[in-house]
Amino acid sequence: MNISQIKSHLSQNLIGSYATPSHLALLRISVCLLLFYFLPNPNVFQPKLWQAPGLWPFLGVVEPNFLSLLHKVTIGLLGLTLIGFGGRVISSLTFTLSFFMTSYSFHFNQFHSLAPLTFSCLILIFSKTNAAWSADRLLKRKTWSGPPPSFSYLWPLRLLQSYIAFAYFTSAITKLNISGWKWVWSDNIPMILLHGYVPTTLRSYLLSHSWFWIQLGATLVLLMELIAPAMLLTPMLRLIFALEILLFQSLVILTLGSHEAFLTYPLLMLLTIPLTDWKMWGRKT
Repeated sequence: MNISQIKSHLSQNLIGSYATPSHLALLRISVCLLLFYFLPNPNVFQPKLWQAPGLWPFLGVVEPNFLSLLHKVTIGLLGLTLIGFGGRVISSLTFTLSFFMTSYSFHFNQFHSLAPLTFSCLILIFSKTNAAWSADRLLKRKTWSGPPPSFSYLWPLRLLQSYIAFAYFTSAITKLNISGWKWVWSDNIPMILLHGYVPTTLRSYLLSHSWFWIQLGATLVLLMELIAPAMLLTPMLRLIFALEILLFQSLVILTLGSHEAFLTYPLLMLLTIPLTDWKMWGRKT
């Protein structure tokens, strides 16, 4: 394989040809809707529940009333971002408040639901997210669907895919650094299932059989996380990775009866797969 063939392979598989402005607009709308759903309820802003101060130690414990006000402002900004009004100014304000609410506390579930969504908001600031399906475009008296497809609408999707893949990869590295491979085949995970979380049918079923299957599942999860960056190399691998983590997170929810927040990762991954990737995958199958 010569250099030109390698470049062609990277262009067609790793980078991709283009994405449409409508696809980027769909990502914008979906991120806003997910933030509406996962944004912390004002009731959790009590100091005894909200583990302040996170990345802002100089703030101390902020008054719950002030946090509730910020929550309402964030909801309003999300509404404007959703309809595509205000361009980068509104997107920047939405990102800033979302980042504050993500980093003010390290509440486990809230952090893992808001972190990828907040990163998505950061990407929207620098992308042409309002080029289609937006109030800004209508106010300029331009067509609703936006300009023709181009690479400028693809790079935000690829960047978000990279973030998701490396989030899983760093999770695996953290597990290996702390406990090594031995944690997979120890009694740690079965004991967590035995003594923690709410009772579920799948959890009861797993515990009633050999713990080998639980440990094998943990091994497969660790391997899935380790190879996550490699799953970005081709359209087919990207699609498989999206479906793979969707299945994994769904099984986690069914087993533990919690951790719904982690669904943001597979949902965002599915949303970042452009139509050109689906078509390329379809041709190969």
